[in-house]
Amino acid sequence: MRGTFGVLGATVIAPLVATIYFGVQQSNAAVLAYILALLWIVLLGLPTFFFFKRQGRVRWWSATVAGFFLGTMPDAVFSWPYHPGVDSGYSAWDGKKMVDYVVHGRPTHAGWDQYLHGLCFMGLLGAASAATFWLVWRLIVGSDEPLEERK
Repeated sequence: MRGTFGVLGATVIAPLVATIYFGVQQSNAAVLAYILALLWIVLLGLPTFFFFKRQGRVRWWSATVAGFFLGTMPDAVFSWPYHPGVDSGYSAWDGKKMVDYVVHGRPTHAGWDQYLHGLCFMGLLGAASAATFWLVWRLIVGSDEPLEERK
């Protein structure tokens, strides 16, 4: 029974990491961040957790690594900068000068750099959420429940 409450509690609390970050940035984005993070945890995080649990691999570091990769997925797909054959471009101010990020549908070095920085940021946010999930789950479940990794 505590295992079920642990998973439910962790599922409800883990999205607060993204909510707190985006809520500090812009208050009306907090609710949307919570909903999207909760959706992402339910769709991909929980199946990953149950897979690791079945394999006896639920540890803080496995949750954090999986959270990093799951956190990068939406940004990796939706912000992919390479669009060959499309005559499009994108430039922006980087704080010092205007920088071309995409020229004729192809990202520049700065474009790839911006893309990878975005992926790493979302990955860190996913890792923090997954670590929070693991911590809440572990605190609720307690050390009474035998874990497969304790042999």
